[in-house]
Amino acid sequence: MGGEYAAATAPPPQQVNPGYQPQCMPPVQQPPVAVVGVQAVNRVPTETWEAGVCDCFQDIGLCCDVCFCTCCQAGRIYDAAFEHKPDSMNILMCLGMCGAIYFVGGIATCLFSMCMRDKVRTSYGIMGDGCDDCCMSFWCAPCVMCQVHRELSKRGTPPGHTCCEPSIKYPSPAGMAVAQPGYAPPPTGFAPPPAGYAQQPAGYAQQPAGYAQQPAGPPPSYGTQPPAPQVVQYK
Repeated sequence: MGGEYAAATAPPPQQVNPGYQPQCMPPVQQPPVAVVGVQAVNRVPTETWEAGVCDCFQDIGLCCDVCFCTCCQAGRIYDAAFEHKPDSMNILMCLGMCGAIYFVGGIATCLFSMCMRDKVRTSYGIMGDGCDDCCMSFWCAPCVMCQVHRELSKRGTPPGHTCCEPSIKYPSPAGMAVAQPGYAPPPTGFAPPPAGYAQQPAGYAQQPAGYAQQPAGPPPSYGTQPPAPQVVQYK
């Protein structure tokens, strides 16, 4: 009974045309998307060091600063190389350098010199490699610090000196060599006007005689005064 009811209620089968071929929708072609990327450009170092490693004695004051105030010069070189601040000292780097020298000795100076030389070399596109920086910093760390200091000074970001005055004159920092705008001094006097321009015509500035003086005596009366009103009393 249930099967007959199901067969009676089932939809009739659909007849399929043997010659019918389903048509497929053509694929939608997406427009090409331009991928914009940043192409890495390898900068080929072409610059050379303007300050040599063995030219330390050009600035005796700098040599004394590096030898006797290593921590202070480390803070100054760090600010000039990384922060581009002329004549500024990073207190945290100075204190960190003092602690590093206390615990590991001269190795801290070698590592600092190597890092600073690598930073300056890559920033200004100077020829060289990390092996060169490591060897020079290991064998002569104070000379490398002097070289980095003089290189930054010659390129417009002088780290400055702490205890000793520089023996040579470095160029002014970037932005300080430009004259500050000011105001021109006021003129000391004015040119005289042309002849006849400031002179008033004769009699123009003079008042007529008696104009500013009031006449003597009582003020004049204007017309006749009206009679006084009369008071009438009623009995």
